[in-house]
Amino acid sequence: MGHLGHTPQHVHRLEGVRQQARDDEAVRQLMLDAMALEKTGAFAVILESIPDDIADCVTSQLSVPTIGIDAGPGCDG
Repeated sequence: MGHLGHTPQHVHRLEGVRQQARDDEAVRQLMLDAMALEKTGAFAVILESIPDDIADCVTSQLSVPTIGIDAGPGCDG
């Protein structure tokens, strides 16, 4: 299972607990990372603390389920 967005083990590198994927480059990288996780065999992807519309977009592009934590209702679970 992959985990993207806010990852608690990197709280200091990510400048504290706050929403991720807030600019175009971060969104692009998140999408590339999600597709890479799926391609390498992840059976699901956790999307944590990202904008609802970005989570919707990621979910629609993946064939594996997404699990949302503060990522809106568009995730699969």
